[in-house]
Amino acid sequence: ILSGLVGSEMCIRDSSITLIAIICIAICLGIYTYFNGTPATTILFTITGGFVLLVYLAYFFLKKIAEDRQEKLNQETLILVQTTRMLWRVGLSLPKTLAIICDQLRNLAPTCSQELQLAVNKIESGQSQEESLYELIGCTNAEGFKEYLIVCLLYTSPSPRDQRGS
Repeated sequence: ILSGLVGSEMCIRDSSITLIAIICIAICLGIYTYFNGTPATTILFTITGGFVLLVYLAYFFLKKIAEDRQEKLNQETLILVQTTRMLWRVGLSLPKTLAIICDQLRNLAPTCSQELQLAVNKIESGQSQEESLYELIGCTNAEGFKEYLIVCLLYTSPSPRDQRGS
């Protein structure tokens, strides 16, 4: 589940906020039962039960978000592949290609653009292209998008001919 969310820092923030909200609601349930003159064991049971129920609901909510995100990535990958192929044909480097895709496909492929923007930001901050792509590959379950990232990774690797110097 988390692999579907990890790629997006916004989703990580949202899951943290969800966990804090669950804890606060469970505590509020306990305080409410305390002020109603309920015995301590019932209060403890209410807090624990409320916490378990809310975690259970949050799990399925986050799982649904992750599945929807992976599906969107898979749906948007075709346009991403076609655009990348055109940009590589004109000789653009991978960082420049990814930057253009993030900017120009923001409306047509918003989920892919958002994920690729994370890699672009890391590359611009000094992280190697390979490391940033490997991180993104590890954070997605969307097979089409993962294969696209592997192709990008291969594009960054020098060919045997380049290594020979011919």
